[in-house]
Amino acid sequence: MKLSGIYKIQSIIKSNRCYIGSAVDISDRWKVHLCLLRKGNHHSIKLQNHYNKYGETDFHFSILLNCEKEDLKKVEQYFINSYLPWFNINKNADNRLGTKQSEESKMKSSISNKGKHSEKKGPQSIKHRQNITKYASSRPIEHNYNISKGRIGIIPWNKGLTKETDERINKQSETQKKLIRTEEHCKNISKARMGIIPWNKGLKIKLCS
Repeated sequence: MKLSGIYKIQSIIKSNRCYIGSAVDISDRWKVHLCLLRKGNHHSIKLQNHYNKYGETDFHFSILLNCEKEDLKKVEQYFINSYLPWFNINKNADNRLGTKQSEESKMKSSISNKGKHSEKKGPQSIKHRQNITKYASSRPIEHNYNISKGRIGIIPWNKGLTKETDERINKQSETQKKLIRTEEHCKNISKARMGIIPWNKGLKIKLCS
């Protein structure tokens, strides 16, 4: 059963040090804290340093108050103001600026963003291409030199790959010569290169006997 509310992580050795937090599922949140601390990647640097020095057994985890989800931040802020927790990087329950994004948040962001960047972008317009060309040609020589200089020492992605033999290249060339493309297909290829329609629309290919 999930319990939502406010929790506290208290140091036994340093009794004046504690961490105040809120969660929809307190038990699950405690597991997340432990996981991050064990990995050395907790968003609270103070809590992580304390864990590294005194160990996991120095922490006492307790529930301060059970409350509804919609009241979590408001009640958490009350306890933060009351305890002035030493381990909390931020003293504002609604503000996470200045802290590292937790693994839990990263995972949620990853799931929500999955597929958004994998969608195919539409074809670039002619004007857009012209602007890219115009920008590239307007760059000073010094800028291009610096880019070239910065690439020195970088190993090309295809270095070491086996080159195609002349026999294979000739075979591919002969196969291409045997392909018969319709007039409509040739026009579509030309239009596709201008970003108008898919290159393979209306494709009809036959092999010569």
